[in-house]
Amino acid sequence: MVERGFLPEFSPEALEEAEEELQRLRDLLSFVTAFRDKKVSLAEFLRGPPSWQQAAFEIEDLLFDFLEEEFVEPRRRGRGRGR
Repeated sequence: MVERGFLPEFSPEALEEAEEELQRLRDLLSFVTAFRDKKVSLAEFLRGPPSWQQAAFEIEDLLFDFLEEEFVEPRRRGRGRGR
Protein backbone atom coordinates (compact mmCIF):
# COMPACT_ATOMS: atom_id res chain seq x y z
CA MET A 1 0.00 0.00 0.00
CA VAL A 2 1.30 3.46 -0.90
CA GLU A 3 1.55 6.11 1.79
CA ARG A 4 -0.64 9.15 1.33
CA GLY A 5 1.39 11.98 -0.17
CA PHE A 6 4.15 9.67 -1.36
CA LEU A 7 5.09 9.86 -5.03
CA PRO A 8 7.24 7.14 -6.54
CA GLU A 9 10.43 8.17 -8.29
CA PHE A 10 10.45 7.88 -12.04
CA SER A 11 13.45 7.49 -14.28
CA PRO A 12 14.45 10.47 -16.44
CA GLU A 13 13.59 8.39 -19.52
CA ALA A 14 10.08 7.68 -18.24
CA LEU A 15 9.53 11.36 -17.45
CA GLU A 16 10.78 12.40 -20.89
CA GLU A 17 8.48 9.86 -22.56
CA ALA A 18 5.52 11.11 -20.50
CA GLU A 19 6.31 14.72 -21.44
CA GLU A 20 6.48 13.79 -25.13
CA GLU A 21 3.14 12.00 -24.92
CA LEU A 22 1.60 14.97 -23.12
CA GLN A 23 2.86 17.27 -25.89
CA ARG A 24 1.33 15.00 -28.56
CA LEU A 25 -1.99 15.18 -26.72
CA ARG A 26 -1.74 18.97 -26.50
CA ASP A 27 -1.07 19.09 -30.24
CA LEU A 28 -4.11 16.91 -30.86
CA LEU A 29 -6.28 19.12 -28.67
CA SER A 30 -5.05 22.20 -30.53
CA PHE A 31 -5.79 20.52 -33.87
CA VAL A 32 -9.32 19.53 -32.84
CA THR A 33 -9.93 23.04 -31.48
CA ALA A 34 -8.79 24.52 -34.81
CA PHE A 35 -11.28 22.28 -36.62
CA ARG A 36 -14.05 23.29 -34.23
CA ASP A 37 -13.23 26.93 -34.88
CA LYS A 38 -13.31 26.25 -38.65
CA LYS A 39 -9.61 27.03 -39.10
CA VAL A 40 -9.03 23.53 -40.50
CA SER A 41 -11.02 21.98 -43.35
CA LEU A 42 -12.71 18.60 -43.07
CA ALA A 43 -10.17 17.12 -45.51
CA GLU A 44 -7.28 18.38 -43.37
CA PHE A 45 -8.99 17.12 -40.22
CA LEU A 46 -9.44 13.65 -41.68
CA ARG A 47 -5.72 13.51 -42.57
CA GLY A 48 -4.90 14.23 -38.94
CA PRO A 49 -2.43 16.59 -37.33
CA PRO A 50 0.75 17.22 -39.35
CA SER A 51 2.93 15.80 -36.57
CA TRP A 52 0.95 12.55 -36.70
CA GLN A 53 1.21 12.34 -40.49
CA GLN A 54 5.01 12.16 -40.27
CA ALA A 55 4.77 9.45 -37.62
CA ALA A 56 2.38 7.50 -39.86
CA PHE A 57 4.89 7.63 -42.73
CA GLU A 58 7.65 6.38 -40.44
CA ILE A 59 5.50 3.50 -39.20
CA GLU A 60 4.50 2.66 -42.75
CA ASP A 61 8.18 2.56 -43.79
CA LEU A 62 9.07 0.29 -40.87
CA LEU A 63 6.18 -2.04 -41.67
CA PHE A 64 7.13 -2.17 -45.34
CA ASP A 65 10.75 -2.97 -44.48
CA PHE A 66 9.67 -5.71 -42.09
CA LEU A 67 7.28 -7.29 -44.59
CA GLU A 68 9.89 -7.13 -47.33
CA GLU A 69 12.51 -8.81 -45.14
CA GLU A 70 10.15 -11.50 -43.88
CA PHE A 71 8.23 -12.37 -47.03
CA VAL A 72 10.11 -11.17 -50.12
CA GLU A 73 13.75 -11.84 -49.28
CA PRO A 74 13.28 -15.49 -48.14
CA ARG A 75 11.60 -16.32 -51.45
CA ARG A 76 14.48 -14.81 -53.41
CA ARG A 77 17.00 -16.85 -51.43
CA GLY A 78 15.01 -20.06 -51.84
CA ARG A 79 14.64 -19.94 -55.62
CA GLY A 80 18.10 -21.28 -56.37
CA ARG A 81 17.50 -24.60 -54.60
CA GLY A 82 16.40 -26.83 -57.48
CA ARG A 83 13.03 -25.28 -58.20
